[in-house]
Amino acid sequence: MIFEKIHEFNRRIVELDKAEEYESFKKHRIFIMRTGIGILLLFCLISGIPQFFNGEYGLFMTFSFLIFFLALSLIILHVTESAGAAATIAGYGSFVVFSISFYLFPYPTKGGLDSFWLWLLLIPFMADYFAGLITGFQISLGGLVLSVVDMWVFKDHFSGYGEDVLRFYPIIYLVSMLIAWIQQYEIVYNHKEELLAEEAENMRQQERLKNMEKELRSYEENIELVNRHHHDMRHYTRVLRQMLEDGDNKEALDYLKDLDDSLENVPAMTYCDNRLINGILSIYHDRLLHLNCKMKIRAGVPETLSITDLDLSTLLSNILENAAEALEKLPEEQRTMDVKLDHVNGKLKGIVVNSCLSGTRFNEEGLPESSKKIKSGIGTKNIKMVAEKYGGIVGFEENEGLFTTKFVLAC
Repeated sequence: MIFEKIHEFNRRIVELDKAEEYESFKKHRIFIMRTGIGILLLFCLISGIPQFFNGEYGLFMTFSFLIFFLALSLIILHVTESAGAAATIAGYGSFVVFSISFYLFPYPTKGGLDSFWLWLLLIPFMADYFAGLITGFQISLGGLVLSVVDMWVFKDHFSGYGEDVLRFYPIIYLVSMLIAWIQQYEIVYNHKEELLAEEAENMRQQERLKNMEKELRSYEENIELVNRHHHDMRHYTRVLRQMLEDGDNKEALDYLKDLDDSLENVPAMTYCDNRLINGILSIYHDRLLHLNCKMKIRAGVPETLSITDLDLSTLLSNILENAAEALEKLPEEQRTMDVKLDHVNGKLKGIVVNSCLSGTRFNEEGLPESSKKIKSGIGTKNIKMVAEKYGGIVGFEENEGLFTTKFVLAC
């Protein structure tokens, strides 16, 4: 029984460690860590600079070295985008600084180093949250070693803290460390399903973009073929006229058949001057034709926009993909979609109206809630993220079976 529980616990740890590597979780952790270290840096600056003018040079140096390691961890975070590496630098760097400071200034009244001991208790919580369960636990061990060495091994050197602090502080730190770990374990485990769904949706988004790139290349090849046929059309008509003038009617008919076959599978649909938007609209036009959807597509967009192809693809493909998924749930006779894109005064404006099932629910951010079994909402979040990135807005609404997506971007 005990071995089974140990095995189950180990299995959960492996699952959670893997879940913490998911892209969505890592991005959130990096954002929180950048904010947290920034606050700690500000705190050290505000607290450290006055110590210099007060003549507390030892405490001033302590804060200075803490600032150094915190700044270094921010650089590591920016370069590697690894919260674990940055947390390791900040954590172990802090322990090194504390070790030296505690030994050089062993009395709590000297520079207020008793407050640093209290700060030490917070490190396990920050390390577990920023670096994850495994790396965070390893970082926290540094504080346990520090407290044991100082409070128990060199207890005579730290007699100014009192017998009770020397005896119980390492135990208090250990309890704090375990509470921090259990707390983070519960947070991650309770959100595991949400993390799995979000990661699966992210993978689906990436796969969709890859497929979109392939289809766009195919579209561009077809457009080149159309242009080539258009360029050669005068030659075709001359050959055909010559055959007819010579009375070679059968040969002329065969020639027309070959020409017709070569043009049969070439899409010649052009909505606007923008290559990427043309490609995306053509791809979804073809897909919705197979759904027997009644469509109306209008686009007046110039060839160049000040938006990256990736962001433009993310915006349009997610909107049209959500519309296509909604249409698939309806009977064929109810499937309709209206797309309108314009570019006026440096702003890309779009409105997509598609039929859907009634009763769409929206969250507090105004984003539609997913109807899938495992909810994620990554698509609509990405749409909103792209809109905000370009100083724009996006809105969603559903009214009596018609879902409307509107957006405005400065690009």
